[in-house]
Order: sequence, then structure tokens, then C-alpha cells
Amino acid sequence: MKYTEIAVSTTEAAAEIVADILTELTGEGVAVYDKKDFLEADWDYCDDDVLKGLSDDVIVKGFAREEQTADVLARLHDRFRVLAESTDAGKLTIATKVFDDGEWLIYRKKFFSTVRVGRIVICSADEKPAVSGGEIPVVMDIGMAFGTGEHETTRMCLSLGQMLDICGKKIADLGCGSGILGISFLKYGAKEAFFVDYDSQACEATKRNLALNDLEGTVEQGTLDKFGGSFDVVFANLTADIIEKYIDDILRYTKKGSAIVFSGILLERESDILSLCYEKNLDVKKIIRRGEWTAMLVGV
Repeated sequence: MKYTEIAVSTTEAAAEIVADILTELTGEGVAVYDKKDFLEADWDYCDDDVLKGLSDDVIVKGFAREEQTADVLARLHDRFRVLAESTDAGKLTIATKVFDDGEWLIYRKKFFSTVRVGRIVICSADEKPAVSGGEIPVVMDIGMAFGTGEHETTRMCLSLGQMLDICGKKIADLGCGSGILGISFLKYGAKEAFFVDYDSQACEATKRNLALNDLEGTVEQGTLDKFGGSFDVVFANLTADIIEKYIDDILRYTKKGSAIVFSGILLERESDILSLCYEKNLDVKKIIRRGEWTAMLVGV
């Protein structure tokens, strides 16, 4: 598999927004390179030539799978046109570079660090950290960029899930990506988990991550309307647009008394999803926000 690095030149003020847009469109992690951050670091020595080569722009880098690149770039241009009308976002120029599997894995290992959310500890297969009593290690293949717990949307799902009585329950991970949510809560004590994603590579990543954690689960490839069931807890870390479009299909996985965790929702879309919940007679029990994102726990 090949990945395309997408580098966007922007301003310090707009860097977080650009990073969130890239994350939303690609589903991958991002990195922000800022000259100010470099200058403020406590270097013992720094060559003058290094300083001369630094750009005053903030560079936000994200990654897309090669076959998705054309679509991501087209949508980026549309989003940037809107952003430029409301924010001093700078040049918003885009540069791309293709990485093969080996280069991508080196990049992921360079920037990935262990993620702790409550009792759950997300770690890579070749760098398992020491865990204290009560912590639950979840091993992920960081070579696949479908979700390793680094982004706010996933962290919020992990937080909300730990507020529930999950032991012995049936869970569904809709748009599972790497399977991180379903796998984490299987290790947390869920009885069984169902995973679904339209992307075949995401399904393969989920299967690998299940095996890494000595777990079993049902993994299906396809759109949400192709399946259903009676699950106690449903994780829908998607986007506001997808939640709105597929809300009736999401509800096909629930029963009376089920809990749903919605995430992947930009703050500016929070009110839309709240209105949708009220329209569908869902009980909004908890809302949390981090950065530009919001997540909510609702009851059926």
C-alpha cells in the first residue's frame, strides 16, 4: 500500500483548523511544523544555516491512502476556499509526496507514542509499555493509520465508553477503522464485538489487531445498511454528515436501553446532531469536547 503525504502551508492562527480538516478528510494522524516551536526549543547548539532554511509558514502534514488522494485533494480545495473567506489562513498551498509501505511505517514509529485514556493503554506491538495495576494494555499495528488512539475523537470515545457498565455486554464498532474501540472494550470486559467498515483494508487491519490482542470478533466489510443486530453499546466514531445520513441504519444496531457513543463531530455541527437526537427520541446523557471536536453519549 502507498500513502500520499499532503503538506499545507498556513498560519499559526489557522493551523489547528487545517489540521482538523485534514484529519476529518483522511482519517489519519497529522503533524504540525512551526518555526516558532523550533526557535523556542532549548537547543545546546543550532547552525545558522538551519535557521535560514526555516519557513515562516506553519506546515501541516497529513496522509491519505494513494487511491483516496484525488478525492481528498478536491475536497481540501473546497474547504480551503470557505476557510480563506473567514480566517487569515495564509497561502493554503498544497504539496504532495508518495510514500511506500516501508517509509510510512518508519514515519508512524517516529511520531507514535503510547496513549493512555483512563484505564486503557494503547501501545504498539513492538514497544509494549509497563502498565500499573488496573490498566488495560491494547496492542495496535501502528503501521496502519486507521486509528491508534491519538486523535481527540477516538480518545473521547474511549473516555465515554469507560463511563458505561460494559462488562459482559455486546458491542458494535461502526466504521471500525483499526478496530481500536471494539478491541479496547473487549479487553475492558465486553462479551462480544461486531465490527463493520466499508474499506477492505480497514477490515484487514481490524483482524490483525484482534489477533495481536488474542481476541475474536465478527468483522464485516460493507455499508452500515447491510447489517444490524441487538447490541448493548454502539460506537459510531464517524462524521456529522455520515451520522445524519445513516442515523436510521445506526439505530438498526440498537435495542431499547442501548447506549450509543457518537463522535467525529466538529463543534460547529454539535447542534445539528443534538437536534437529530431529539428528533429520534434519543436521550443525550453526556457531551464532552476536546479541541475542535465533540462527542456524546446517548441512550435509546
